[in-house]
Amino acid sequence: MARIRSTRTRLVIASALLGLLAIALVLGLVYWTANRIIEAETRNVVNAELSGLADSYSNLGTLGLARAIDRRIDNAKEPDALYLLTDRFGQRIAGNLGAWPPTVVPGDGWVEIDLIRTDIDRSVPISAASIQLRGREQLLVGRDASARQRFDRVLVQSVAVALIVALGLSLVTGLLLTRLVFRRVGEMSDTAREIMSGDLGRRMQLRDGGDEFDRLAQTLNEMLDRSESLVANLRMTTDSLSHD
Repeated sequence: MARIRSTRTRLVIASALLGLLAIALVLGLVYWTANRIIEAETRNVVNAELSGLADSYSNLGTLGLARAIDRRIDNAKEPDALYLLTDRFGQRIAGNLGAWPPTVVPGDGWVEIDLIRTDIDRSVPISAASIQLRGREQLLVGRDASARQRFDRVLVQSVAVALIVALGLSLVTGLLLTRLVFRRVGEMSDTAREIMSGDLGRRMQLRDGGDEFDRLAQTLNEMLDRSESLVANLRMTTDSLSHD
């Protein structure tokens, strides 16, 4: 407990905590920015696909739209692309999703839910948007969010490891800095004790750095010079009075 109360220990802890806080803020900003960029890119792609498929529906009708969706599903360049086209009663016409989610209202904005992918026959998290077409058909377009969730887990783990390393580095840095500071303080304290013991000619050591410690040492040396001069004058006056 006494060590915790010491100035050196408090400085080391404060330095470590401040360093850790600064790094945590930077890593948190990186994590938040990365997720925002990924989400914005996904939304832009999905909205563009919704618009393109809506145009296909206007030009080719329901069957033409279903064929366009099948072609996109067969395109191996977008393995995470998800589509669902249903009639007005919610019956699937085309797509690689099992059924229309009852909680999703067409045109109600961006949603994140779990749905069954028919091509892999299991439930996956998806991020999607939907619209209702002119004939009251419903169209949902999204992306499988499994890879993004894995990315989030890896990113969180990386941030945690980075914070642990940062904490260690902050502690080492704090120890080195406090050791440097208290070494100078110790030197000045030892010199002050020698002066108090009677060595009035001793002075604080100056270095070539010209830092705050050197300025403090210079001020103390000037004070000691002045004190020594006053003591010498007092001794001379006392000796003269004694002689008289």
